[in-house]
Amino acid sequence: MRFKVWWFMGLLCLTGCGGGSGGTEPEPSAPVDNASADSTTGGSDGNSNDSGADETVIDVDMSGRWVSSDNSKILAISSSGRVSRVVKTAQVVTEICFGGLTTLGQQFDGDLSCVEYLANPDPEVSAVPNYFGYRVSGNASEQGALEFTSFTGTGSKADESVLEPNYDFDISNAGSFFGEIIPGLYANELGNGNLNSQRLVSFIRIDSDGLISAVTPQQLRPNNTSEWLGVEAFCQVSGQIDGAIVGTSENRGAQPSFEVQLDIGDCSEAEVSTLRSLSNGARLKGDHNQSAAQAFGISGASSQYDDYFVDLYTPGNALTNGGNNAGWDRYYRVCDDAEVSRRTSYGITVEDQYTRSDTYPQGFANLCNDFDAR
Repeated sequence: MRFKVWWFMGLLCLTGCGGGSGGTEPEPSAPVDNASADSTTGGSDGNSNDSGADETVIDVDMSGRWVSSDNSKILAISSSGRVSRVVKTAQVVTEICFGGLTTLGQQFDGDLSCVEYLANPDPEVSAVPNYFGYRVSGNASEQGALEFTSFTGTGSKADESVLEPNYDFDISNAGSFFGEIIPGLYANELGNGNLNSQRLVSFIRIDSDGLISAVTPQQLRPNNTSEWLGVEAFCQVSGQIDGAIVGTSENRGAQPSFEVQLDIGDCSEAEVSTLRSLSNGARLKGDHNQSAAQAFGISGASSQYDDYFVDLYTPGNALTNGGNNAGWDRYYRVCDDAEVSRRTSYGITVEDQYTRSDTYPQGFANLCNDFDAR
């Protein structure tokens, strides 16, 4: 028999019970050692018995956010075992992977598909992509850490061995990340990272049923489309969140992530050859057009903007670049879903960014006037 043990249940209550402040809540419980539990015999020493009864196999649940011991890498793991690994060098994203992990007891293994961004001597080109993969394995320790025992490259890094640091559960930010959704209009604003100064924006609408819809700037102001002259929609994202739960102060943090099936179009390097980066994410190069992609996401609360965001972790196009087109993007909520939609503080920030000159797109000043997420 196999049982899943929520060994971070204490932590999840820390983030979800009582609104998520976590100031005086108890510490999370440690993972259960599969050698010290036997629900069939009641034994506690892990030794085999001669009764012929089945022994319990306990699989740890590693879902949530993990930070490497050197603070250079983030692992985000969904409840189904999907995983995203983001590497930062000097606060700049230089590598991102997507894959899956399986567990048996406290051991885990899996495969990651990755893209890294190498410095280019040409100042007009920000980075050159390199596509490869990793075969990984390791253990989840009783102290709440992930320890990799093998991290071997494949593809262009075949047979290279990486000394991957240990990861600790991101308990310091646990109250800021959760798996419930907050309906509204979200934006990933790309304009600052583009060499040709195109104003590229990816808007998505998330409703209370977990439906994600791509929204063009012109759809936000259908009677005043001229307000968006010079602004282009890019990376059209739509999909459905599985079993979506709307977050409230009472339930926020009850689940660490959400599963989502996504379609993404108009989102490859070929579409905009000079694309350098998304302001709020890590899709720098590659082909991220994908259909019915099995992805996952995590909602978050931003202390900087005093509102919410959504992190989407995607596998990328499986048919190009060896399938190594992993993506991670952060969408900030710009309009809430009140009866009369209001701009969030991030929406006001975006407006301010675009209204510093005399000839700015008026659409940002009227961003939420015609929006209804309900």
